[in-house]
Amino acid sequence: MGGSTQEAQEEIGYFVAGKLAGFALQGMTALSVNLPAVQAPELEPGTFRVGYLHINVPGVLAGVNQVLAEQGDNVVGQYLSTRGEQGYVVTDAVDPVSPESLKALVENPHTIWLRTWQA
Repeated sequence: MGGSTQEAQEEIGYFVAGKLAGFALQGMTALSVNLPAVQAPELEPGTFRVGYLHINVPGVLAGVNQVLAEQGDNVVGQYLSTRGEQGYVVTDAVDPVSPESLKALVENPHTIWLRTWQA
């Protein structure tokens, strides 16, 4: 009964909207039922973020880091979670990740989707 009150319904609306905004604006997936849960810190001003949803197989994270290193992309934070057949890694960088890195990641056969954010 407590969840049926007007006040509770308003709070639920704020909560859901906040979670949706957290993903849309910063790539956070905490408490998600459809994606691995990643609670990255808020994106700092002047930093860049890549969200990479992939098939959960061994070596994907190492491959992501190898691509970024080969292009000289400076990673300052990385957060990974897996759930079943999917993995989600959020990578923060001080400069925009190079187009070559993004292209290589998109073309990886384990990629489901990739998205970038800028603070």
